[in-house]
Amino acid sequence: MNDKEFVKKEVERMELAPFLDAYRHITGKNFEFCWGSENPDFICKQGAGEKIGIGLTRVMRDPREQFLERILFRKEEPDSYEFSETIFYLIEKKEQARKERYVNLVEDTILVLQIMDGSLYTIAPMIEGIKKNNTFFSSSENESQVTL
Repeated sequence: MNDKEFVKKEVERMELAPFLDAYRHITGKNFEFCWGSENPDFICKQGAGEKIGIGLTRVMRDPREQFLERILFRKEEPDSYEFSETIFYLIEKKEQARKERYVNLVEDTILVLQIMDGSLYTIAPMIEGIKKNNTFFSSSENESQVTL
């Protein structure tokens, strides 16, 4: 592992910590041990040796696009449609990577969306729709889904 990869993994490890705290607070469950991986970003051990993959994904606009929109249109956040399209795209992309690269490594994977550009308020209507059936993404091919 070169210096750049090492620093990237350390940043990811720091970004993982708040999620682990929130997960423990919400579920009452704790991960015993997490180690860095590439696909998924982390593999964590829980309970009786159950391994769970955790992927971190940043949700953000292209910095140049964001800059131009802020200057030309005084637009600070993406609109909800644009934001939700970006989220759906990232989830589909990560699900495809999971199927291709590490479905045999870990049975379950948690995708942590890091909202870097925008706010939950922007996507609140989308989240409300999701809560009704508790499923965000479903694929009949491998019976995989993201559940809230």
